[in-house]
Amino acid sequence: MRKAALAFAMLAVLPLVLAAPAVAKGTTHEVTMELVAIDLDKRIVTLKNLEGKEMTVPVRGEALANLRSQKVKAGDEVIATCQDNEQGAHEAVTNLRPAKA
Repeated sequence: MRKAALAFAMLAVLPLVLAAPAVAKGTTHEVTMELVAIDLDKRIVTLKNLEGKEMTVPVRGEALANLRSQKVKAGDEVIATCQDNEQGAHEAVTNLRPAKA
């Protein structure tokens, strides 16, 4: 009887464990860049680093909210929070805020 109760309890908890939200893996880092262009429909921005290299990257989360509310706009110097995967490759920009308050 105890084995049956234990098995039932494990089966009852299993869906809760499997449904747990995934934890973001990898790391984040911040970098100061110029916001060159914004495409809200595609959810991408073009940024230029201090060496003058431009890159177009996806945006999500707070970065997208700040673009929509126009807290940052093209031509601004921004601090970008970049999300990298476990291998260190860039995935997206998760926050954009003005570099100067």
